[in-house]
Parts: sequence; C-alpha cells; structure tokens
Amino acid sequence: MRHPYERFIKIELISLILAIIIGLLAIIKANLIWLSLSLYLTAISLFCDSIVAQSTHLKVRRIKQLIRFVLLFFLATLLIFKL
Repeated sequence: MRHPYERFIKIELISLILAIIIGLLAIIKANLIWLSLSLYLTAISLFCDSIVAQSTHLKVRRIKQLIRFVLLFFLATLLIFKL
C-alpha cells in the first residue's frame, strides 16, 4: 500500500534536486534568472513539506514551513522584479 501523501514527498524531493542543479548552474553562469528559479523550486519544496506535516498532525512544523515558503517566495519575486 502506498503512502497517501507519497505524491507530495516525490514533488518535494524532485524540486530539491532540481533546485540544487539549477542553483549550481546559476552560480557558474552568474545568472539571476536561474537563481530565482532555484529559489522558487526550494519554496515549492517547503510548501510540499508543509502539506505532509499537516497530514501527520505536526502543526508547529507546518506553520514554520509555511512562513519559510512565504518569505522565500517573496524574496524570489523581489529578485525578479529588481532585474
């Protein structure tokens, strides 16, 4: 039997792996667009982790991850608008 939130766990891991790869590419190329994409992928990972935490009734962890998601999302959006 599969875990009911396995889809969110997979999305979290895939977005983290892509964020690392794109982040390294952003450092090598010195491109802020790639860096902001990496930040968005990290934010998606935090959001998926908060959904999994909600399902396991870890409310404090969920709130922390949602706050981190919002801050990182606004930081990445600000970075794009400053370009």
